[in-house]
Amino acid sequence: SKFHFDQPSTGKIEWHIPREFTPSRPAIHFTHVDHCIPASQHPVASKIPEPSIRPSVVSDPDLLEDLVWEPGRRPNGIKDYLNTDLPVLGLKVHSFTDRTIVVLKWQHVAFDALGMQHVVNGWMKVLWGREDEVPTPCG
Repeated sequence: SKFHFDQPSTGKIEWHIPREFTPSRPAIHFTHVDHCIPASQHPVASKIPEPSIRPSVVSDPDLLEDLVWEPGRRPNGIKDYLNTDLPVLGLKVHSFTDRTIVVLKWQHVAFDALGMQHVVNGWMKVLWGREDEVPTPCG
């Protein structure tokens, strides 16, 4: 079955998930783009201000969408997942010669911001070599 959502007349969401994740059907859609230039030379990454110790408005998120989506693709709501086999969680890494930009994207029907906190905490534990501390997800 595909990753998709059905909304029957009951108004409940039915979520179809593969029994097993494989390289051809991953749990996370991962992409890496190596730009081989400084971020300041990239038309979109250059719009992200330098870090500051003061709170600031970083940018209009719509101006950064080329860092999020694949070329020629823009989100079109739940139909993206009804009609495709895309995972609901995506990780896109942009490498520049002077910095790395990491983009996490997910369907909010999968989990909320607190759920994303668990994903990020688990990811950090893996990066720190503490994979044995990552909780096992529900079956």
